[in-house]
Amino acid sequence: MEKKVGQFIAGGKSRSGLDRQQHDFYVTPKHSVQALIDHSIFKSLLHKIPFDKMWENAVGNGAILDTFEENGFDIVGTDLNDWVGRFEQNDFLKNPMWFYRKFGYKTPYIITNPPYKKANEWLVKSLRATGRYVILFLKLSFLESISRYKIFKMYPHLKYVLVFSKRQSPIHWSLIEKGEKLKSSSTTATAWFIWDIRYMGQPTIDWIGGE
Repeated sequence: MEKKVGQFIAGGKSRSGLDRQQHDFYVTPKHSVQALIDHSIFKSLLHKIPFDKMWENAVGNGAILDTFEENGFDIVGTDLNDWVGRFEQNDFLKNPMWFYRKFGYKTPYIITNPPYKKANEWLVKSLRATGRYVILFLKLSFLESISRYKIFKMYPHLKYVLVFSKRQSPIHWSLIEKGEKLKSSSTTATAWFIWDIRYMGQPTIDWIGGE
């Protein structure tokens, strides 16, 4: 069954009555992750700080984590729900220091596609939990709103916004469980947002590919 991506990622209910607020879980396309890994800006981060274990703190079904592992990265994943029986369960918003307690240091890289309706709190707690970078896959409209403006001013560490030149198509988990695939393109612009807690200033905008 073909469904429009935009009706799910934008919020509300589809014509079939699916409530996207139930889990707010959209699987990140692996090619969107690979585009980040291949981007020169991301590669430059690895030159600035020796690579260590990454943490995906909203791992979902492992789409982001798997892509990084396939590229030789050391990465651990946690999630509130054990969607696929592979990862340790952790409520990040209640236990944001899970990685530190488990490994004894702050990971230099937190990367994920957070639940969008909780993205503000997710960002703030990730900035406190990371040793250096927070990298989030978000709607481009995350740049908007008074509440987020206040966060950007309080935490002026947003260094890069990598805007996809072509719309990406995250798929809602409930559709995957039903065996459905999305054949249409998304109506929502997305980007990789990169925060560096040692940086203070205005962000640089660049473009990123993706299939």
